[in-house]
Amino acid sequence: MNINTIQDLRAANPERIRKQFSVVLGRTQQELNGMSCIELDGAGTARQQIMVSRSFGTSVTSIADLAESVAYFTTRAAEKLRHDGSVAASVCVSLHTNPFREDEPQYQRSLVVPLSQPSDDTTKLIGAALTGLKAIYRSGFHYKKTGVMLMDYSPRQQFKPPCLTTLSSRQSRTA
Repeated sequence: MNINTIQDLRAANPERIRKQFSVVLGRTQQELNGMSCIELDGAGTARQQIMVSRSFGTSVTSIADLAESVAYFTTRAAEKLRHDGSVAASVCVSLHTNPFREDEPQYQRSLVVPLSQPSDDTTKLIGAALTGLKAIYRSGFHYKKTGVMLMDYSPRQQFKPPCLTTLSSRQSRTA
């Protein structure tokens, strides 16, 4: 069989392709000819969470530097959250030393901070992440990595924020 180009594969006899090669190549040929036969995994599946984390080029010891990275990671995660049209009900912040530096003391912790109500507001999400960072930070360690995960996802349309005014405050304004 003389197949040198994609066009040659498209034009080849489908029965000969399956017999001489494999079912997979036969399906590929069908796809090339416009017949859908390979399912796309995960297409349209909604996210469960958003994680943003990075390792530092050098060790970091100060909480101010860690807070800066946590705030940046939270901002990036919040952008993705809003792009998806979702809100998160909790923020998980994590902190790690370098596990390959056995000569240094090791420490790794994470903490989930629940929000009072689901949100996509960057300021609220950063506040929760920094609260978590302050709770898990320990001085005296050389940190290599931080991360932020937005969790307990739901579509923004499903979330109904509470009214800002109560019935009694509305009644006092009308009196």
